Amino acid sequence: MMAVPITTERTFSPGAPLRLFDHPGLDQYDVASDGRFLVITQALDDDGGEGPSVSIRVVEDWFEEFRERE
Repeated sequence: MMAVPITTERTFSPGAPLRLFDHPGLDQYDVASDGRFLVITQALDDDGGEGPSVSIRVVEDWFEEFRERE
């Protein structure tokens, strides 16, 4: 997932792309109105294989975790 800073003073000007995070299978996602990313992933069982059930993982304050990793 990438982000690009922009400025709109006088003209539209995109900045350099920034990598936010990597996530396998990031083809099904949405961004909530409060900035959270919602990602659909395949659940894994304890042995690392695909599990039979679906789970939901909510990551709050992801941007703070991102800042700590920079």
